[in-house]
Amino acid sequence: MEYLKNTNLKKKMYTGLLLVVMMLQVGIGGVPVGNTTTIQAERTVYITRTGSKYHTHKCGNGTYFPAALSEAKSYGLTPCKKCFPNGEPSNRSSSSSKSNSSRTSHHVVKEHIVINKTQKTLLKGEYFQLKVSGTSKSVTWSSNNKNVAKVTSKGKVTAVGKGRTTITAKAGGTKKTCKIIVESPVLSKKSVVLEPNQSKTIKLQGCSFHVRWKSSDSSIVCVKNGKLTAKSVGTARVTAMVHNKKYSCKVSVRKPQIEWLEFEEEEIELNTNESCSLSFVTEPYSANDYYDVKCITSNANVVTAEIDGYNSIYIEAQGKEGSATVTVIMGNKRTKCKVYVKKMS
Repeated sequence: MEYLKNTNLKKKMYTGLLLVVMMLQVGIGGVPVGNTTTIQAERTVYITRTGSKYHTHKCGNGTYFPAALSEAKSYGLTPCKKCFPNGEPSNRSSSSSKSNSSRTSHHVVKEHIVINKTQKTLLKGEYFQLKVSGTSKSVTWSSNNKNVAKVTSKGKVTAVGKGRTTITAKAGGTKKTCKIIVESPVLSKKSVVLEPNQSKTIKLQGCSFHVRWKSSDSSIVCVKNGKLTAKSVGTARVTAMVHNKKYSCKVSVRKPQIEWLEFEEEEIELNTNESCSLSFVTEPYSANDYYDVKCITSNANVVTAEIDGYNSIYIEAQGKEGSATVTVIMGNKRTKCKVYVKKMS
């Protein structure tokens, strides 16, 4: 019995000593008791009482203790992925000498900055403001093609000329970009000549934006989606509007060109006391709406002639035998009819 008591006493003493050693290694100093020369040769890491990782520095909440890398590994600890992004480190000390002071590496976390636009389409001469957030550092702005778009030190972007470029914002070691497209639209026609009831379509070329169209006088010409329709003779301006930019086209509506003008008969005969109406035709038929019509007789003592309604003249014999030529003039066209006056029995 005495032997068993002694044996149990020895086990308790041994267990107590082992606990003291562990407390000295982990709880008190975080550095194992022993030859300090070995500790100086090893890499120093930081651990906590309850954590499962070792770190390059105090990278979280809680109380951290310095420890040799080999000791941290002996406790079953693994490297912190944030502190050791390349995996398990070597066991070399970061110290440049054999002194007790060691150089501690610090993990630099890049700032995550956000830019308010990653792509923007502008018309030449337009501008807008770029902004970045998520950084306390100063921001440097640059354009890789200042002939297309330029940017101020405050991020104000101005469209200079047609093309594409990239605006870059740099803050510390981080950068963000915004692609810029600059359009310089032009009208397919600067001036158009139409006749009444004719139509023509013009386009604002090189523009991806919605275009609004407007006529200065819709009684002369109206416009819808770039399609012009002439209404009456006169001049008006048709304007294409995009944002605050305007592009205009002069529209002239002229009288229709007369293709031909002819009497229905080339010659007629009348009695000395007779009269008649003589019609003429035009192409286009509506030419009479736009031109003055003149009627002339070569011998008013034989016959007289005057306008009589739409595309018609009135001819009257004057009681004498003879002949005369009646001429109708419209625009730059004219037509003639020979009139013979005879005394009929």
